[in-house]
Amino acid sequence: MRRKKPVTDVHHKKARSNGGTNDDSNMIVVQKSKHQSFHHLFYDGSPQKVVSIINKWIDPDFEVILVKRKQEEEELGVHGLA
Repeated sequence: MRRKKPVTDVHHKKARSNGGTNDDSNMIVVQKSKHQSFHHLFYDGSPQKVVSIINKWIDPDFEVILVKRKQEEEELGVHGLA
C-alpha cells in the first residue's frame, strides 16, 4: 500500500498580524496538520508568547530562552549557534 504524501501548507515565520510579510524569507512549508496544531496552541503569538507557553508545559528543571538575532545575521540568513 502506498503512503499518501503529506498535505503541506505555508506558514509565516513572523505573523502578518505582527508585521510579517509574504516575502519568501518569511515563509516556510510545513505539514498542514502541524501548521494547524501550531496555531491552535499559539494563535499568532509573538515569539515571547510562544516561549512563555512552552515554559509552562516543560520539565521545571529546564527553561527555553529566546534571544533576538543580530540584524547582520538576519540579513545574511545565518541561523543557529556558532
